Amino acid sequence: MGSTGQQQESTGGGSPSTAERYRDRSRSAATLLATATGALTAGLLFSSIKNDLSVSAQSSAYVSWVLFVISSCLYLWASLYAKPVGKGSTSDFATVIVDKIRLITTWGSVSGALAAAALLAVPPLNILTPDAGRDVVVELGNDAPRLAECPAIGKSFNAVVALGNLRGASDLVPFRVAPTDCGNSERSEAVTIYVDRTKAMIVELPESKD
Repeated sequence: MGSTGQQQESTGGGSPSTAERYRDRSRSAATLLATATGALTAGLLFSSIKNDLSVSAQSSAYVSWVLFVISSCLYLWASLYAKPVGKGSTSDFATVIVDKIRLITTWGSVSGALAAAALLAVPPLNILTPDAGRDVVVELGNDAPRLAECPAIGKSFNAVVALGNLRGASDLVPFRVAPTDCGNSERSEAVTIYVDRTKAMIVELPESKD
């Protein structure tokens, strides 16, 4: 009878081996989430892709990144959780440890699911809430190359630029200009041109108040 009880302690739901299995799972989840966080950071938040996103889409991406970090930290905490403070049998301690790890990983799963939802919301938000752009005046420097898309454009012209591109760090900035400024009066849609910000001065016009 005693040997049966000892066997239950070593193989049951509250055994040290069970706690170690939960810790291993949490460690694996933490590694995967850390990898996902790194990929999201490098590929979306701190690259030129970010400049093509609307403000709401960028906000959703940042929320996703924060939630991924929180989820990773929770799983890491669960993987390191070892022993509560107090006195008791090995079986009692193991049960408390397993319950605590389960609770932490539950919150980690919730945070990870919310992070994934925020990340999946980026494309539709970018489509449904496009950046209207900012009106600017572009003054080309004397060393600025001629623009093949607009051979007739002057050294100074009005344009529209997305806020992300205007505030971004990329040297090449895409501007939308009227076709008449390019010397094409027959075209109806705006023409996109790329200007090196280091060879131009960009002045943002104040927003009109109707």
